[in-house]
Amino acid sequence: MIVLVQVGLGGALGAISRYLLSIYIESIGYNNQISIFVVNIIGALVAGFCITTLELNIESKFFQTFFIIGFLASFTTFSTIAVATDQLFLRGQYLFGLINITGNIVFGLAAGLVGIMIGKVIN
Repeated sequence: MIVLVQVGLGGALGAISRYLLSIYIESIGYNNQISIFVVNIIGALVAGFCITTLELNIESKFFQTFFIIGFLASFTTFSTIAVATDQLFLRGQYLFGLINITGNIVFGLAAGLVGIMIGKVIN
């Protein structure tokens, strides 16, 4: 039961963090697709770093359940990328839709790799 509470609390904080960061990014003049992109790239970088650190040093179940499964899973979601891309396609913005999905995948993978590399260097 405690694990469910940890995942739930982490998820709530991740969702709130995503919302606040998205609102901030949009408040400085960027659109919804850019805020989704930034949030997901940050999340991929942090996830790569945390998973590498976790594999090398941290035995904490709390860290796994609260931060990785709870916080990061709600902070970054593929469904948000999919819906944002679908909206672009439905508005006839096919090039921007392709750029959005491709950019999220390519830069997300690259950010995850950078996070893994940073984790290995630090450890």
